[in-house]
Amino acid sequence: YKRRGASEGLSADHYFPFYIATHLPAGVSGLVAAAVFAAAMSSIDSGINSVTAVVMTDFLERFGLMGLFVGTLIADTSPLPLTHEPITFLGITAGIPQLTLLATISAASVASGPIGWTCGRLFVSDTALSAWLDRRYPGFMGMMRRRGLTAVALAALIPIPFALATWTAGMLRLPLPK
Repeated sequence: YKRRGASEGLSADHYFPFYIATHLPAGVSGLVAAAVFAAAMSSIDSGINSVTAVVMTDFLERFGLMGLFVGTLIADTSPLPLTHEPITFLGITAGIPQLTLLATISAASVASGPIGWTCGRLFVSDTALSAWLDRRYPGFMGMMRRRGLTAVALAALIPIPFALATWTAGMLRLPLPK
C-alpha cells in the first residue's frame, strides 16, 4: 500500500483510516465510520448494562421494593444524568406486579422533588450552577425565574433532567407549594 500513494510516516494503525478517508466514496466512508462508532458504543453499553444488572439484581434481592424505591429516588434526585428506566425494567423482569412497580417508582419520583429542592437550597451556589445551566440549556434559568415551580413541572415533560430543575428551584429559593 505504501507504493500506491499512502503518505510516508503513517504507522500501521493509520493505514485503514487513511484508506477509508481517501479511497472510498463519501457515503461509504460515512457508513464505515458509523459502523465503527456503533460497535464501540454497543460494547460500552453492554458493559454498563451488565454491571447495572448485577448491582441492581443484588440490590433488589436484598432490599425488595424498598430497593426499587431507593434506587429510583437516587436516580431522580441526583443531578448526574441518571435514569430510573433500568430499575423499572429490572422490576418487570423480577416479576413485580406492574401496578405495584408503578406505584413504587412514582412515589419515589414524587419524593425526589422536595429532596432535590432541599439539596439545591443547601448545597448549590447560584453563580456556578447558573453559568453552567445557561451554557447547557439556554433560556432555562430565565424560564425558572419567570415560571417558578410551574417550570419544574414543565422540566419533567421536556428533556431537561428533573433533578436539575428541582435543585435549581431550591437554589433560586422558589417557595414550595402549600
